[in-house]
Amino acid sequence: MKCKDGILMIAQKVYDQIEKKNSKTRKIFTVDRFNLVGSIGNVGDINRLVLRARFDNLRFKEIYSENLSGKVFLARLRELVHLHTVYWHLRPFGCILLIGSVYHSDFKLFSIFPNGESVDCKLSIHGKNSFFLKNFVEDLTSGYKTCKNYIKKICRKIRIFNSLKEGDCFEIFFY
Repeated sequence: MKCKDGILMIAQKVYDQIEKKNSKTRKIFTVDRFNLVGSIGNVGDINRLVLRARFDNLRFKEIYSENLSGKVFLARLRELVHLHTVYWHLRPFGCILLIGSVYHSDFKLFSIFPNGESVDCKLSIHGKNSFFLKNFVEDLTSGYKTCKNYIKKICRKIRIFNSLKEGDCFEIFFY
């Protein structure tokens, strides 16, 4: 979600019923100081794409002495995901990526879908039972507020929808 003062990403941790603890799998990753990747889907695919994003960022910085961000960063990841859907010898990625990018105090939020399509968005909600929150968050974004205000309101609503159990927790990250 884009806010007045940054980008806000919230991800629910998976609760393991057998071991009675939260999994250690992360859903939100930092590529560098200016780029953030949120994800949902196959963990191996997510890790591979995040490692590739970090590698591309380092190479871009070596060549151009500038950080990779915004639409250029989006284009590199989108092309990689799209190539894996086009060629028969490459397995398609089974994940959705949310990319938050900051460049010269301009906050951008993008979604990349498994077929390689991307969308520039103000907010994006993906995952299991996401339709419960979708209408609430869309109404909430009519006023352009700070990340802190959004966190408070969204967490209250998540608590109501989910009727949180003892072990549930969330990863919250904002730029």
